Amino acid sequence: MPVESSTLEEALVNGIDLSTNAFMLIHGWTACPLLMEFAARCVKLLEPGGKTAEELAKDADMKVGPLAIALRTCSVLGYLSFEPSTREYTLVKGSELNELVAVLGPEAPTAQVLRKIYADAAPPFRLPSAQASVCLEVWNEHRPRWHASTSRALSILLDGVVLAPLLTSIAYFARWDDAGLDFGQDSMTEHLDFAQMDAAARDILGGIVKELNIGTMGASGTVVLTSKGSLALQRCYSYFVPTSYSPLLSRFSHALAEDP
Repeated sequence: MPVESSTLEEALVNGIDLSTNAFMLIHGWTACPLLMEFAARCVKLLEPGGKTAEELAKDADMKVGPLAIALRTCSVLGYLSFEPSTREYTLVKGSELNELVAVLGPEAPTAQVLRKIYADAAPPFRLPSAQASVCLEVWNEHRPRWHASTSRALSILLDGVVLAPLLTSIAYFARWDDAGLDFGQDSMTEHLDFAQMDAAARDILGGIVKELNIGTMGASGTVVLTSKGSLALQRCYSYFVPTSYSPLLSRFSHALAEDP
């Protein structure tokens, strides 16, 4: 897939490393609602040939402003090509586009469960909590489907939909309390206590911690972070602003159709 970001190219080869390419997860979180609408509402209309954002908005009965943002995102990720002289977007047909439609199209089970995260698991939240359960359930039951995707890029982006709210919440409550009191940067210790989570949830979270290579989950529910992992988790402070847009992202389909 042609991309403009060397970070994504690196992730395709080496996977996600919070120490070097943590931003890929938040890119996935931000882009997914746009990709779902593109797969569901735009691809078929663009199959006959290229259109400008204005032409596509008219044909699909969508607002051109948010549609243009979605089209630009799809262009950056290689699903569309853009011709500056005509301002037309054209589908880049091939396996990557086919996989996008298969995984995130209107009838795809994956698209349905990912929408639930944006609607019901806005961070920050405690672990355990109902919001955490939504994320862990999706990761455990549905992540194998997109992880097996023939599109490595799409797989990484969709990991971010689940991991961004989880990591945002873990990083937030390692330093702040429910009232927003800041305990200081030094409060991010090498030990994180998840003993209140049930065994099944701890197993899922422990697998995530191990896969991200930031530490290990003990039998008692304590995550022991590596020194590198502790610093990497602090990079997730940068997720706070993007994940605060959960209400907007959960209603992106409405933004395409309604006046602000």
